[in-house]
Amino acid sequence: MSKPGSSTQSKDSRLKGIFSGAKAKDVAAEASAALITSLTILKESLDGVPAPGLKGAVGGLLEVIKAIDKTKENAKDIESLSNHISQLNTTIVNSIKGRKMDNDLKNRVDFLTRDLLLIQADYQKMSKKNPLRQFFSVNDHATTIVGLNRMLDRAIQAFV
Repeated sequence: MSKPGSSTQSKDSRLKGIFSGAKAKDVAAEASAALITSLTILKESLDGVPAPGLKGAVGGLLEVIKAIDKTKENAKDIESLSNHISQLNTTIVNSIKGRKMDNDLKNRVDFLTRDLLLIQADYQKMSKKNPLRQFFSVNDHATTIVGLNRMLDRAIQAFV
């Protein structure tokens, strides 16, 4: 077995070590950003190039890459919001255990925790969709996320 950095170690194994784990994600994010910037510049510089369809093809590729990035961003947002709602619900339930409350407050807490569970279930349903379906409904997901955030605001306002 060869030592790291030795001349007998394969180039592939050295690259795997460099581009693994968190480093790989950082490199991928930077590469994606560089590609988007490069394609945007290329698209804008093609106005005077006599190649029919080239600008449209570059623009189409650029939009596909942006949609992929938006899909990943939506998935992260959905997971984060679902986790926050779960933590909020757990905190509420744990903080009122064994406490005496008047009926009005108890009902408001019950409605809030129920609404939080329903909203969280909707977020989880979105996150479980197949990646290809998420890609093709990227704009719908963004709209749905806004709607679920409004539902969360209303649930909180109803509690207050």
